[in-house]
Amino acid sequence: MAAQAAVGIGSTLVIPRSNRLFGIHRVYAGSLVLLTVCMCTAAAVPPEGSGFSIVLVAVTGVAYAVLNSSPFEIAELLIRGLQLEARRGKYTGLVASSLPLAQIVVGLFAGVAAVSYTHLTLPTKRIV
Repeated sequence: MAAQAAVGIGSTLVIPRSNRLFGIHRVYAGSLVLLTVCMCTAAAVPPEGSGFSIVLVAVTGVAYAVLNSSPFEIAELLIRGLQLEARRGKYTGLVASSLPLAQIVVGLFAGVAAVSYTHLTLPTKRIV
C-alpha cells in the first residue's frame, strides 16, 4: 500500500501532461485497463512468489491517481464548455459526492453475490 501511494503521488506530476497529449478520456480509459490488467495478473501470482505482485499493486497507484483526479477535470471542462461558472461549486460538489457511489453499490451487491454463489445461509434471527 505504501508503494502504491508513492507511485500514485508520483504519477500526479505526469497526469496533466498526459491528458493534454492523449486526451483526458483516453487517459481515463487507459487507467481502467491498467488497473484491470494489474489486478487480474496480481491475483494469478502465487502469494509466496517474488515481489512481482507487490510491483503490480504498486503500479495500480497510477490508475487510482487518474481515477481520482479525472472526474474533476472532466467536470471543469463541462462547466467551462456549457458556461456554468456561476454554479461551479454545485456541480463540483455533485461530482465529489457521486464518486463513492460505485463503492456503495458494489458493497451492497457483493454480499448478495457471495451468498448466491457460495450457497451460504444468512442468519435467521436478529443479531442486534
